[in-house]
Amino acid sequence: MAVNELVTNAVRHGFPTSGGRITVSVGTTTTGKLLIEVADDGVPFPFAENMTSRTGGLFFARKLILAAGGTFRMPAEGSKIFRLTFG
Repeated sequence: MAVNELVTNAVRHGFPTSGGRITVSVGTTTTGKLLIEVADDGVPFPFAENMTSRTGGLFFARKLILAAGGTFRMPAEGSKIFRLTFG
């Protein structure tokens, strides 16, 4: 559900006027944890605005990931890659 929410946010907010590319990658970290990355090439992520948000899809995705025992890394300023790890 969390990955679906991140993809939905990318579609809704990353491509307001035209299409683009969304990539979901699944692999493992060097320590054997499950790694999921969600990235897009759309409109830049409004970093500061979303760091404090307690509503909406990003907040919901973060809560789901943490409840499942995972970690959620927001993209750095200028980046468009969300990283989720489990295990």
